[in-house]
Amino acid sequence: MTAALCLQARALIEAEPRLAREVARQLARRTNALERCRVSVKTADAPGNSGGMTARQRDLLMFVKTYISRHGFAPSFEEMKRALGLASKAGIHRMIAGLEDRGFLTHAPRRARSIRLVATP
Repeated sequence: MTAALCLQARALIEAEPRLAREVARQLARRTNALERCRVSVKTADAPGNSGGMTARQRDLLMFVKTYISRHGFAPSFEEMKRALGLASKAGIHRMIAGLEDRGFLTHAPRRARSIRLVATP
């Protein structure tokens, strides 16, 4: 049973990387299969699995991609803040830094509209 469970877990994680943490949690709850089949919560952060992006970061990346394709230049932090419904630009700064760390985009500090897409999931 454990081998079949491991195969199902791996297939689910490959199909939906965002579910890796939940799959690992459920495996740990049902049996001690988590250690036996080596399904790790770090699978969500592995390259090729959306880079471990949060849902908000994914929303921001899609907004930036769409905005650049429509307008030809990057949105301002204020526009990104409004699009995601945030109260302050600090959250945008954190998300931009996270996406930059994961290699999805680059930007020049203290330069308006300097975001450049590197890769998209």
